[in-house]
Amino acid sequence: MKARSRTALDEHLPSRRDIHEACHRIQALWSDHERRKRAGLPREDHWNPPFVRSSQLGFDADNDRDV
Repeated sequence: MKARSRTALDEHLPSRRDIHEACHRIQALWSDHERRKRAGLPREDHWNPPFVRSSQLGFDADNDRDV
C-alpha cells in the first residue's frame, strides 16, 4: 500500500486534545441558562407560592391585614 503524502491541510487538523481544550474554553464562558439550553433541558422558571387571603381560609375579613 502506497503511503499518503502529507498536505498543508494535514498540518492544520486539530488533535482530539486540541478540540477538547477548545470546547472547554468555550463552555467556561456559558451562563447557567446557556448550559441548560444546550443540554436540551426545560427552561427553569422560578416558583412563587400562591397568595391566599385569610378571608378565603374562613377568617374574618376585618382581620385580613398585610403583615
